[in-house]
Amino acid sequence: MNLKTKLITIVLPALIFGLALFYASYHLTESPPTWMDEGEIIQLAKNWVLTGQPQFQFTPGQFLSASFISTGFPVTAPIAGAFYLFGQSLWSARLVMVIYLLAFLALAYYLARQRFGPLLANWSLALLAFFPPLYGSGKNVLGEIPGTFWLLVSVVFAYRLETKWSRGAEIKWWEYSALGLGVGLCLATKPFFLPFLLPFGLWLSYLSYRHPTARGARTLALILGPLLATLVLWLLTQFRGDSLWFILTYYANPHGTNLGVSIIDNLKLIFSSAQTLYFLGLLALWSLGLVFVFKRREQKATELMLWFFAGLVTLAYLRNPAYYRYFLVPELLALLYLPVSLERLPLKKYFRLASTLLLSALILVQFYQLNFTAWVVRYYGSNRSAVAQARLAQLNPQDSVLLDTAPELVIFLPHTNYYQYLGGTKAWQPLGEREKFVAPLKPNLVIMSRGLWESVAFSSYPAYAPVEYFSSYLIAKRLK
Repeated sequence: MNLKTKLITIVLPALIFGLALFYASYHLTESPPTWMDEGEIIQLAKNWVLTGQPQFQFTPGQFLSASFISTGFPVTAPIAGAFYLFGQSLWSARLVMVIYLLAFLALAYYLARQRFGPLLANWSLALLAFFPPLYGSGKNVLGEIPGTFWLLVSVVFAYRLETKWSRGAEIKWWEYSALGLGVGLCLATKPFFLPFLLPFGLWLSYLSYRHPTARGARTLALILGPLLATLVLWLLTQFRGDSLWFILTYYANPHGTNLGVSIIDNLKLIFSSAQTLYFLGLLALWSLGLVFVFKRREQKATELMLWFFAGLVTLAYLRNPAYYRYFLVPELLALLYLPVSLERLPLKKYFRLASTLLLSALILVQFYQLNFTAWVVRYYGSNRSAVAQARLAQLNPQDSVLLDTAPELVIFLPHTNYYQYLGGTKAWQPLGEREKFVAPLKPNLVIMSRGLWESVAFSSYPAYAPVEYFSSYLIAKRLK
């Protein structure tokens, strides 16, 4: 192995992975700060360990189904395991996310190297590893990165089966089952990935039509068996006590927004924001690369399946309340395929140089943002979580505590004598309005953000007065 080969195949990937490990683990509990969605997911894992049920506590000893929390057991179960091994802490929960993040990068590199070769794989790896939103969402306990990891697991085996089918090679039973399991775990991670069922079904139908060895009840059973079993497990753990109608209506519009207004507003936003325009540019280059692959009759159905899913998710974004995080998954997929998409374009030599310069510029810009301007780096010097943990550890276990729209603080509470109310979510409606929920409880202390107190104190907490401030929160005490 010569020096150039060593550089491409060993040194550069190791360097990029080393930097990714640093960014993923540095100031793990502070950067980025913990927040509402993360706190809800962590609670499921915490209650799983304490009670044997991945449910959400709203009063001591009383729980809600986890259906309104979209992240499923492929995330909460490993975190529950980490809690059992290392204790219940934000660090333990995020350790699982670091593992998922690095596993995603490793699998993306493996896929790119298998499909495009080591040189293009390094470009893909660098684009992904230096992409700031990967760490902004990937270090938080959320479902996007774990779901994308399981998506790539299914894609790796889909490529494997597609290649073997085309060659008429023997396929082991576990290769079929691994594909089904990967798809199932991807879907169970977050309903966000459910649109993948459509392109996956089309892919399976197409390959069954093209290749006789892909047909048959045995093949279908080996793929769909693990997939369906995983989905059943997801339903049993995530939707205990909920009707099918509630599940369907809730996920059709979880935020209770006017879908028509959301679509119009998001259409305006998508063409006016630099972040969304960047993503659309990546998707356009991927699409253009596929056109030229079609012309050369080199297209693999698996890549088209993945591209179709990215397009469906992009369309689904229009019905969401404009959270850029919902672009993350298709954006990561587009970055993965960007180097090979540029390679596919029928460019002259000097344009080839331009595409190399484009990739280099993108990586340098992302690297600069990751180190100096990205959201995740703003909190490298923060101590918000440490302050919250230290203060809440001082609470008297005998005091009853109400957390109002602050589920991220539960992991820091030293006891289970707490109540919770969540505002702004459709799933919380069965408990009634804030005033009706709070009035009969009469907790000793109420904890919430300072901004929320200013808007709800008069109507919901007339018998309470602030006594202490910590980080961005306050503690209000019941007046005698």
